[in-house]
Amino acid sequence: MKKLVIILCTVVASAAAQQQQQPANVHVLIAKATTFINQQTARGNRLVAHYRTAQVWDGIDADNEEAVALRAKIATEEEEFFTIGKDRKERPDMRVVGTRAKKEGTAEERERLNRAMTEYLNMWTDLQTENEKYRGLGYEAYSPN
Repeated sequence: MKKLVIILCTVVASAAAQQQQQPANVHVLIAKATTFINQQTARGNRLVAHYRTAQVWDGIDADNEEAVALRAKIATEEEEFFTIGKDRKERPDMRVVGTRAKKEGTAEERERLNRAMTEYLNMWTDLQTENEKYRGLGYEAYSPN
């Protein structure tokens, strides 16, 4: 009987912790997820622009102090972009968001979320392309380890 009580307490505590991580109100959950996606899209777009500028500088004068400073800035931005949200508290679980948005969200919320995801995916494609070009110039890739 003690084992059953311990197991039940563990299950209840685990369920309570999961509920704390995700807001009960689907509207708040969708808003937070959309905001997070938009912030990541903005960070990614900034990084894409800096990759492109660095490529131009490489063709002009790779040793120019502005070019060197830009590469240092890219290294910092890559770390920020690729590590943000690793803490599960900051990053929404998009499977949960998507499922709840379909079931409980308004059409406007679903549209806003879909638009944000589409913009994010477009940015991600550009980011990969520009990153490959930037790496092709011989600059080191960001490594989270």
